[in-house]
Amino acid sequence: MSTKIFSVIKTCCFILAGLSLTIMFSLVTAEIINRSVFDNSFLIVDEVIGYLMLVIVFLGGILAFDDGKFIRITIFYGKLKKGLAKKIVDCTFYLVFIIYNGALLYYNYISAHSDFVFGTVSGTLLAMPFWIPKSMICLGLILLEIYLICRFVDIL
Repeated sequence: MSTKIFSVIKTCCFILAGLSLTIMFSLVTAEIINRSVFDNSFLIVDEVIGYLMLVIVFLGGILAFDDGKFIRITIFYGKLKKGLAKKIVDCTFYLVFIIYNGALLYYNYISAHSDFVFGTVSGTLLAMPFWIPKSMICLGLILLEIYLICRFVDIL
């Protein structure tokens, strides 16, 4: 069951992160052409790219975590033999990470919700409502939380 959940989460993250990267590339290319040919700027590309970078970072974290390239202390962890000690370290790590990620998700949700309620927007030409990029962070954190819980349950 959890293998299927892992697969769905990874596929969603891969597609959304890839789509964000493609949009970033398209925007930068369009901005370069617009500046070079028409001597003009869209004036919003840097802001949009910053938001899309958040999407890539928070969704890409799951992909990095699954490949074993996220948070690791190889010097310590590599010396552990398979068995009870390694299982205790893994369980402790996942439990701490689940709690930390949950707290991060909670406070980010509160921030996104208050931005939505009060209509907070960026102070730029785009006037992007702040709840939109914060929602993308929440989405990434929710998917990571589900992923971590599934991995924790698999270890037990």
